[in-house]
Amino acid sequence: MLEIVGWIGSFLFGICGLPLALQSIREGHSRGLNWPFIACWLGGEICTIAYVFPKEDLPLLTNYFVNVAFLLIIIRFKIWERNDESIFKHSTRRRHGHV
Repeated sequence: MLEIVGWIGSFLFGICGLPLALQSIREGHSRGLNWPFIACWLGGEICTIAYVFPKEDLPLLTNYFVNVAFLLIIIRFKIWERNDESIFKHSTRRRHGHV
């Protein structure tokens, strides 16, 4: 039972970065997040992976690797903002009859 609770907690922590990553993709930038926050988040994830990896705690490792993936998306849009309109905006306009 405790293992299930660990997996649920790790899953929930793992997806915390998803809304920010999706927002970065949709908007084409990550301007709302400052570099110190991103650096602390990424540094914390990497240090914790280094600590947990030898322990082979799969729920925690899954959480941290998923968070690093979301962070890479956020960092990508922090460094290289997209200047064109979002693919999501185009598809929304088409569905509502706008061109």
